[in-house]
Amino acid sequence: MFVEKIKGVKELVAAGEARGEARGEARGRHASIRALLEARFGRVPKTFVKALEATTDLKRLDAAVQVAAVAESLAEVEQALTLRRRSRHSPPR
Repeated sequence: MFVEKIKGVKELVAAGEARGEARGEARGRHASIRALLEARFGRVPKTFVKALEATTDLKRLDAAVQVAAVAESLAEVEQALTLRRRSRHSPPR
């Protein structure tokens, strides 16, 4: 019984560590995207930053980095983030 409790605690700790690592990776990508956009377009609106920081999917953030590198405007990057956020069944805006 004691061994099962220890195993359960270890699983909880591992899950917490994985979530923490994912959050850290997302924050790093947020900072990279924001720095890239500020270098290219100047000040980034707070509403965009909030939407960016609400995005935690690492694949979506990686795609946003690529879009940010070649986008003609902040709107293109914002669209890339929001399009990926919608499900296949969501109606277009």
